[in-house]
Amino acid sequence: MASIPVNPLLGFGLLVGGIVVATLASDVRLALLALVAQYAGSAFVAASASAQTVVWLHIAVGGMATAMLYLGLRARPSPRAGGVPALGLPFRAAALLMALAACVLLALRWPLPYAGDGVSLACFALVGGFVAQMGLFREPERVGVATLSLLNAAVVYAQAAGGGPLLTALLLCGHLLTGLASGHLAAVWGASEGEG
Repeated sequence: MASIPVNPLLGFGLLVGGIVVATLASDVRLALLALVAQYAGSAFVAASASAQTVVWLHIAVGGMATAMLYLGLRARPSPRAGGVPALGLPFRAAALLMALAACVLLALRWPLPYAGDGVSLACFALVGGFVAQMGLFREPERVGVATLSLLNAAVVYAQAAGGGPLLTALLLCGHLLTGLASGHLAAVWGASEGEG
């Protein structure tokens, strides 16, 4: 497989853009696209510390986990208006800014051991996106997006800290299981609301 030069700044831009769009978007399909961008960005951020195959595997697993969430969303009998958060865009933006600001301060004050500053900042940004999304949304697919962001931070840190391919593979299996469970919950939750 040919080696592709990866720019960590491009990865960080994709990562932060994905976090912002996933948190601010009222449409869950747009949030799922932003999750794919988060996966690509986090794989590019951790690319300097891992093999090229692991980078592509990270992106492929992210795509599969997102597809599982999307299929669970499609299994609903009818679209519902409950997907739009009760909180307005200004409140969601303020919550995201506060969470990301706290994460930047934490990353600067207490960087993660065995990881560079960029990886530490990326991990804390993913955790901040998780905190903001878990506080703003209650739908299973949105909670799945948030949980996958948190797991993404664990994979990035494991790659940067030299966790090895086995640990990375186990964490990526956790992504697939989380995507499958969230997709199933989204389908079941939507079907149960359609009955009432």
